[in-house]
Amino acid sequence: MISHLLAKSSLRHLITHPLQIFLTILGVAMGVAVVIAIDLASSSAEKAFSATAEVLSSKVTHKIENGSQGIDENVYAQLRLKQPEIAMAPILEKIVSLENHPNQYFRIFGIDPFSESQFRNFNGKTKGNNSLTSLLNQPDAAMISESMANTYKIKISDKIVLNSNGRQKSLLIAGLIKTKNKNVETALDNVFICDISVAQDILDSNGILSRIELNIQNESTLEKIKLDIPKNYQLTSTNASNQTLTQMTAAFRTNLQAMSLLALIVGMFLIYNTITFSLIQRREQFATLRSIGVTHKEIFFMVFSETFIIGLVGTIIGLILGLFLGKGLLILVVRTINDLYFDLNLSQLNISPFSLLKGLFIGLVATLFSAWLPMREAFKSSPRENQNRSNFEASKKRTTPKLAFCGVIILILSLVMLFIMEDSLALSFAFMFFVFCGYALLVPYITVKTISLIRPVIAKYFGYIGNMSIGNISNSLSRTGVAMTALTLAVATTVGVGTMVSSFRYAVADWLNQSLIEDVYISQRNQANHQTDKRSLNDLQEHLKSNSDVKHISIRLWTRISSDLGEHPTLAQDIPEHGFQKFKFLSDKSLASYEAFNNKNNLLISEPLANKHKLKTGDFLNLFTDNGRKKFKVVGIYRDYTSDQGVISISRETYLRHWKDNHISSIGLYLQPDITSEEFISQLEKEIIANKALLDSNIEIRSNTMIRKQSLEIFDQTFAITNVLRVLTIIVAFIGILSAFMALQLERGHEFATLRVIGLTPQQLWIALICETSFMGFLAGLFAIPLGLLLSAVLIFVINIQSFGWSMDLTPNIPALTLAILFSIFAAFLAGIYPAYKMSRVEPAISLRND
Repeated sequence: MISHLLAKSSLRHLITHPLQIFLTILGVAMGVAVVIAIDLASSSAEKAFSATAEVLSSKVTHKIENGSQGIDENVYAQLRLKQPEIAMAPILEKIVSLENHPNQYFRIFGIDPFSESQFRNFNGKTKGNNSLTSLLNQPDAAMISESMANTYKIKISDKIVLNSNGRQKSLLIAGLIKTKNKNVETALDNVFICDISVAQDILDSNGILSRIELNIQNESTLEKIKLDIPKNYQLTSTNASNQTLTQMTAAFRTNLQAMSLLALIVGMFLIYNTITFSLIQRREQFATLRSIGVTHKEIFFMVFSETFIIGLVGTIIGLILGLFLGKGLLILVVRTINDLYFDLNLSQLNISPFSLLKGLFIGLVATLFSAWLPMREAFKSSPRENQNRSNFEASKKRTTPKLAFCGVIILILSLVMLFIMEDSLALSFAFMFFVFCGYALLVPYITVKTISLIRPVIAKYFGYIGNMSIGNISNSLSRTGVAMTALTLAVATTVGVGTMVSSFRYAVADWLNQSLIEDVYISQRNQANHQTDKRSLNDLQEHLKSNSDVKHISIRLWTRISSDLGEHPTLAQDIPEHGFQKFKFLSDKSLASYEAFNNKNNLLISEPLANKHKLKTGDFLNLFTDNGRKKFKVVGIYRDYTSDQGVISISRETYLRHWKDNHISSIGLYLQPDITSEEFISQLEKEIIANKALLDSNIEIRSNTMIRKQSLEIFDQTFAITNVLRVLTIIVAFIGILSAFMALQLERGHEFATLRVIGLTPQQLWIALICETSFMGFLAGLFAIPLGLLLSAVLIFVINIQSFGWSMDLTPNIPALTLAILFSIFAAFLAGIYPAYKMSRVEPAISLRND
């Protein structure tokens, strides 16, 4: 009987507070949606890479490479003759674009059809032949996946025009690869499979291979291969290569997941807030139920059931919202991975049942955990204590110093652990969340102390209404404390992440100003991730030497060099002495000089490479050269934001001494003082058009101003997803704050009715309520600034170095900090409008009679 009555009581409460319940459900839903969206987007990108590795190299155990120079196909022929029993296949793979889709990447995958059966099984669907031999029966033939054909409206026998190195080449679609395996579809999306000779012709790489793939099952065979390949070639395992690529994006994914968890943490505080207000609203109801014999456990189970239902409904809605949000975030995630790491073609969200179950679990656990403390606190009190609100508020105030002391201890311990934890990114994020928790415990105490200091000033300038409004904040700490804490954390998150991004942007802009010291830069197009196609710029270099407008010329080659530590992006450059000033050296600078840089077997490394491998000035690095393994000395470590993998910088003279590669990736020009970059570029473009021999270089000419602008645009695109997450966090906070303030104001009906009876007009009551919520917003924004700056310091000096290896200075953005406080006031003001309007229109007699 009692259980039935409790169920009716619970249902009655939910029905009579529809908007409050709706906002609580929406707060849970938004928190879950952000976590699920990020998880689905990042896991889809990871699965796409894994699927590509699985389909295109599932049976490949090792590969032979020679950096970006490629492999002489004669090496493959000799290996095949010497080791006919070993499964091996030549591969030529490069990035190209379509004539009708110039801004989208496609991949040419050149194979030997006779060797492919040992590694891959492409089942083709063609007019008369359903095997890879169809690639040999027709000139310039290629195969694509059926899903790709449907996406781009391509049919068998269609001719596709590809752009590569400024040259156009037609491919005949001879077959479609049809499969029901989604992994294969994902892996082959945007891939053209053709005979290796066709690929060499398209890519202008006659006689060159990207790699030789092997299937080796024992060590003795491995040793034979090592003896038979040139000493400058690298034999590596595919597992190690795939793991390296996976690790490259691991920090990026961890940062995204941490950002999404921040939104969930804010949501948890808001759930805690809402449940607290719900319990406060029903204190007298619980006291009455206890007085007629209902036990603590029965009331606890009733509220627990309500919370579970709210959490379940909110989580299910969050999962649905997360699917839609994930599709939008996938575009940003893939674009960032393409900008920073490697080319990934992915347009479809991979909906994983595990991710959905994880989201369901997170949503329910977050809701129930957030509700546990207020339920425990409410039900451990006696009926008499629950009916006496003043005692309840007094006990809250008495506990604030103890909570503040615990918060200080947690803050200090967390910060100490953060700055001594060097390698564990996950633990760093965990301690960062403890910083949030420690600061959250401080907010109520700081609130009481701050109000005691500013209350006389408020009373002087805002009169008795202002005095009453700000006094209500500390007098109703059980209601206001958690609401302000939730808003403080939400605003602090935006301040912290915003300060980190603006500091990073300022550092990158400063680095660009220091690095881009040449007036004009000439480079090859489509050098994605420093994988240059090596179309020679030597002819253009000779042409520029005779140009009287050019004062000095800098020559650069982007390539990749292997060392004992792995493969590294490498910049071989020939720069004049005054150009050496672009390097901003860190720590020990004693060896970093222009003479040392140009000395044989010396090199510079970027800060990420030094941090990643714990290298310092004076250490040695073993590189694999064309003449075998050689030892090079690190004579300088410099700040660089080109790649979080780290970059090796070596003089072109030293590079040519050890590698037989005289290609040029880019040319930097120092112009005469009286020549502007725009004038020179315009004139040079006319010369190139007039000289047909130079047209084939597929070049791009840009001024340093243009490169700086484009680089910062890429930076902004890269951090677009961070800005989206910040906005979503604020939305979660606003929904919760609106819910909390509604509960806060509507629950005080008796108090407001009394004020009306003693003479307060509806307009004065409305102003008092708006002032109260606005003061709360102001205080929350003010308290958020120190936490936000502390969060940005952790992100800059701990998380960024662990994740990406580069450092920067913390640069507070004063206008942005001011805007954060104004936003906090505005959010609280908006959240207080409806409850203030509602309460100002209630008749005092009705409210007092209902009470």
